[in-house]
Amino acid sequence: MNEIKSRPYQPGDEEQIVPLLIESYNGWPFFDLKCSPVEHWLWRYLDNPQHNSLLSEILDGNRIVGSGHNVLHDMLINGRKTLASYGTDACVHPEYQGKGLYRILVEKLVEGQIEAGVEFNYMVTVHDRVINSKSQMKATPYVFPHSVRYLERIDDLDLHLQVKEFSGEYGWRLRHLIEQLKSKPMRAPQVDIKRIDCFDEECLDFLNEVNGSYDYIKHRTLEYLNWRYLDPRGGNYEVQALYEHGEFNGYGVFRVNRLEKYPVGYIVDLLTLPSRIDAAESLLLSGLEYFKENNVNQVIFQVVEGHPYEELFKHYGFYGGEGNRHIFYNYKDNQALNVEKISPEKIHFPFGDLTGI
Repeated sequence: MNEIKSRPYQPGDEEQIVPLLIESYNGWPFFDLKCSPVEHWLWRYLDNPQHNSLLSEILDGNRIVGSGHNVLHDMLINGRKTLASYGTDACVHPEYQGKGLYRILVEKLVEGQIEAGVEFNYMVTVHDRVINSKSQMKATPYVFPHSVRYLERIDDLDLHLQVKEFSGEYGWRLRHLIEQLKSKPMRAPQVDIKRIDCFDEECLDFLNEVNGSYDYIKHRTLEYLNWRYLDPRGGNYEVQALYEHGEFNGYGVFRVNRLEKYPVGYIVDLLTLPSRIDAAESLLLSGLEYFKENNVNQVIFQVVEGHPYEELFKHYGFYGGEGNRHIFYNYKDNQALNVEKISPEKIHFPFGDLTGI
């Protein structure tokens, strides 16, 4: 082992960082891409709307053995635009774990947050090793008042159990749970929904209204949406827009991952005004039809617990998946943000707000 040192990202580091991520996570970024993993990394961390991320590296000599990533973005919390930092891919090479390097990564990222003027930083995880890390508990000591749920719909349960190799008690419990669901018959959406390949100015009125209608939402702009869902380096997304009387009134983003044991569908984002459950229902139905056309048997959606979408999705055969996720966060001025008092129906936190789907 040579001298261990830390430093910020330097151009060209991605050639070592990406193989490190692939080895540390046993595969990265876990979704099928039409570009190389390095191109995807550049899209994710350097070409985002902020044109910046907080990136910290640990080196053994000239070899990168640890890497931490924070994505910077604007968050609207109780109507206040806040610079937020989301902790994503932090890893230490398996040969170097248990040596305190993860603590160094977190400390360097926290220093970067302070220098950048970050007011709210957060992460989502279920990994006990990360949750119980003293450095992580110091960086994000608070737990968001609502946990994050994965809702799943399975059309052919026998196929699902066979492909996933589930059997015994788990298979029985899953079968019993799905049989209890009140699944409505499918129907055609009652509004105009069509596929789009660009978020343009016709979306602006809707975005302005929706940004002001939620108390916790990543700031939606044309630049952000086009980068997140319509840059081919991000992934292959089906983006559908809902129109009423010729006006843009919501959108849904859907993705099929073909790297899993069989194609799995993800409802990556589904956004309408909070009061428009009917519009959300129409987008959901259109998405389910898209997945049916692509022979997708399992569909997954992310939502905070207690959100009205839980009941809507339950009516169409979705059940609460195993293991709730928790948002861990820290803040510069909680009196201004008042995060603890935000109600579930005013929170928009879909898969798309993460970076991996």
